[in-house]
Amino acid sequence: MLNPTSTLAQLQPHRPNTTSALLRELGIQHDSALNQRPVLAKWLERNTATQELKLSLRANGYGIFLLPRPLRCSEFWSACSTPE
Repeated sequence: MLNPTSTLAQLQPHRPNTTSALLRELGIQHDSALNQRPVLAKWLERNTATQELKLSLRANGYGIFLLPRPLRCSEFWSACSTPE
């Protein structure tokens, strides 16, 4: 007899629970933070982060991407800076 809990776990899509797991999954773990930002922003727009991933993102300096869209910027350094 199959264990219903393990069957359910197999049917659910993989959802990373840490920043490092997400970066590995996206293949950008060795990129600079500047290059990681737009990829992370796009992933977070299309996916729902687990509570654990939200904590990990905040702890690793990516908490800005958890803010509502009008309060943040995908291209954090370039698009959000004001021209001089």
